[in-house]
Amino acid sequence: MTTQFTAMRVTETDWIIEDTRFPIDDSRHVVAYVEATEHLFRVTWVLPLPLPTEYLRVEDVLDDLARRQEAAATGGSTRPVPIPHHPPAH
Repeated sequence: MTTQFTAMRVTETDWIIEDTRFPIDDSRHVVAYVEATEHLFRVTWVLPLPLPTEYLRVEDVLDDLARRQEAAATGGSTRPVPIPHHPPAH
C-alpha cells in the first residue's frame, strides 16, 4: 500500500491526517482531524469520505484511507456478473 497519508501529532490528544500528494498550503492537504478520547479516536473528516468516525488506533485511520485510495486506483469494482436471459414461460 502507498504511504501518501500521514498522521501528524499536534497536541497530546490531537492529530491531523495529511495527504502528502498535495502541498501544505493546498486545502486538500489536511484530510481529517483526530482526537483521542478515553477509549477511542474520534475522526472529523475534512473531506466528504464514507469512512467511520471512530477508531481504536490512529494507525487504523491511515489503513482505511490507504485501502480506499487503492480501491479507487483500481476502479474499486469488478465487471458485472452476466445474468442469463430465458424466454418467458408459457
